[in-house]
Amino acid sequence: MRRLALALSISLLAYTAPLAAQSEPPSPDARAAMLAAAQKAMAPFAWLAGEWEGTATVYMGNGGTMAIVQHETVTSAAFNTALLIQGRGSMTANGTARQVWDAAAVFAYDVPSKAFSFMSASGSGMASKFAVEPHGAGFTWLLNDGTGARTRYVITRTADGQWHEIGETSRDGGTTWTKTIELLLSKTK
Repeated sequence: MRRLALALSISLLAYTAPLAAQSEPPSPDARAAMLAAAQKAMAPFAWLAGEWEGTATVYMGNGGTMAIVQHETVTSAAFNTALLIQGRGSMTANGTARQVWDAAAVFAYDVPSKAFSFMSASGSGMASKFAVEPHGAGFTWLLNDGTGARTRYVITRTADGQWHEIGETSRDGGTTWTKTIELLLSKTK
């Protein structure tokens, strides 16, 4: 019991120490203004919240393609300042459906840095933080791996309200791009 109490005390101290180092917490008015600014920044992406289903076409290196049934669940969170996204893909082989993809992400806006962020875990043990470029009601998320290879995903809303996404890679620093995946999803809820 003493160990638990000691561990809890250390955890609380570690959590509150950075707060104590600040001169003063933001005033209620400043917190309300930050919340309003983040909500305003995320408002164009509210259309993504819901359940989505459709096809993901994966473009293989050998020139072939593979079709996946894609499901996306998007939930608004943190007082409408973030979107939680879970993507799941499945394929049917020999009459049996099998899940082949499971990824999760957080898309949010940070008022102090005036920047969007996108953090994704691919379900393979890899997690990445991507740069984000908003455009209208959609956005592009990009990753540079440090070797000149780049990956980008562009999410847009079609005229009839579908979620359209294209993933591409570039091995020459962004001069030429090769499509790796394309999603076309319809909202089911």
